[in-house]
Parts: sequence; structure tokens; C-alpha cells
Amino acid sequence: MSIGTILIDNFLIELSKSVEKNFFYVYNLIVKFNKMYEREGGEIMEKKEPVKISLPLFITIIVLLVACVAGIFMFMQNQKLDKEIDSLKEQISKTQTEKNELQERLNDISKVASNTDDNEKDKEVATNNKTTFSNEQVKDCLSNYFDLRTEIGDSILKKLTEKGYLNYNPSETVNRDGTNDDGIAITKVKLSDYKKAMLNYVSEQEFNKTFSHDFTVNNNGYLTYNAEIGGPGVAYTVLSVTKKDDTSYTAKTLCDEAVGDEEPDVEENYTFTIKDYNGHCVIDSINEI
Repeated sequence: MSIGTILIDNFLIELSKSVEKNFFYVYNLIVKFNKMYEREGGEIMEKKEPVKISLPLFITIIVLLVACVAGIFMFMQNQKLDKEIDSLKEQISKTQTEKNELQERLNDISKVASNTDDNEKDKEVATNNKTTFSNEQVKDCLSNYFDLRTEIGDSILKKLTEKGYLNYNPSETVNRDGTNDDGIAITKVKLSDYKKAMLNYVSEQEFNKTFSHDFTVNNNGYLTYNAEIGGPGVAYTVLSVTKKDDTSYTAKTLCDEAVGDEEPDVEENYTFTIKDYNGHCVIDSINEI
């Protein structure tokens, strides 16, 4: 029940009580008025019958008056209530808009905070996952690098197969034209497989610089090489490595430029950097100094 309805009901109840209380008083006034009107005419004035108002008629008049007043009152109250309702709706709409804007701001702040947390976690994970290699591990890494760098022809494929990173079968290698005339051998090893195996020892940067030129690739994507190229092998012995910072080192080596002859080994010094590849220490770059 609305406030306006309650007010109208109370008004009608009080008005009914007032009408009931004063009904006989009003009726007596009307009768006295009729008697006074008769006396004003004197003896000559013909006596007239007093105007009588029946009780039902009087009550009907009173009810009509009350109904009119009540109707006007209800109309005014409804107008007032409509204005108040419109005002409340406007306030509610404004409050909802402000709430939505505030929620959007909170969501934006939450996203920024979440991204910041994720970045910090990523940094923390990267720091925690960063492998620290001992000098001995770095020395072995450099030795493996030189072993692979000095291989000729398909020897590097054989060595990678021995280490378990490649599946190379020399018996599947054929000459390009089916004879031994041009010396070009075609393997059954894809460039992508060769590169994947080499990334356990060198970075992609060093692979492209040093090891991608040992072979050519035919139209079918297989590695080919010149089987007639040969000569005395070269061997390196890593004497020591010295750490400069987390990824930079210097190394002293002895180079046997012709394995098997009596020439003395040559001392060569290098500076190089390393990186972590799936837990493996690999050579990222290397230069002779």
C-alpha cells in the first residue's frame, strides 16, 4: 500500500467521524432557518410549508462533497508521488551509472595489478630456472664445440648420432648421379633434424654462423656434401677457462693443426659466451683473440 493511499484512508475516516458527529447540529440549523423565514412574512404573509431535506438526500450531498474533496486530494497526492518516483528513478539510474564506472575502474586496476604480478612471477621463474654452470661444465661444452667444428664431411653427422641426438645411417647416402664421378653425396638427413641436434651444443646464432655452411640442401630438403674433400684432421685441447661474468669466458687451448705429424701444437686463446638451452650449456658466440 502506497503512502498516498494510507493518507487518503485516514482522511476519509476522520471526515466520516466529523460528519456523523455534526449531522444533527446541521439539521437543526436548517429547521430553525425555515421557521425564521415563516415569521418574517407576518400575519398577512401566507404560511408556507418549510423546505424539508430528507436524511438520505443530505447524506448523499455530504458523500458527494467528500468524494470530490477526496478525489482532488488523491489527484494531488498522486501527482506528488509521481514526481517523487521519477526523482528516485533518476537517482537510482545515476547511482547505477556511477557504480558501473567504478566497477570498470576497479577491473582496470585489477588487470594492471594482475599483469604486474604475472610479470614479476615470470621474472622470478626465469631467475629460478636460470642454470648456473661450473667451470668444468663450461670447459666440456667448449671441448664438444671444437670436436664438432673440426669434423669434415659426414663425420659430424656420425658424431651427433653417437651422442644420441641424430639418426644418421651412412649406408643410405647415395651419389647425386648414381656414380662416383662428381663426389656429391646425398644423405637421408633433413636440415631441420641436423639443426635440432646441433642446438644441444651451440645457439642458433652460432649454428648459422659456423655450422650451416658444411652442407647444402637439395630440392627434397636433404643434406648433401662433397665426399671428395678430405685432409689431415685438426684437434683442439682446452687447457683452461676463466670466467669474466655470468655468460662470458676466456679460454686457452692447444691446436694440433695436422693430427699425426710431428709439428708442435699451437696455443690459441678465445673469448666466448654461453647460454642455457633446455638445461644444456651451449656456445652462443666465440672469437679468437
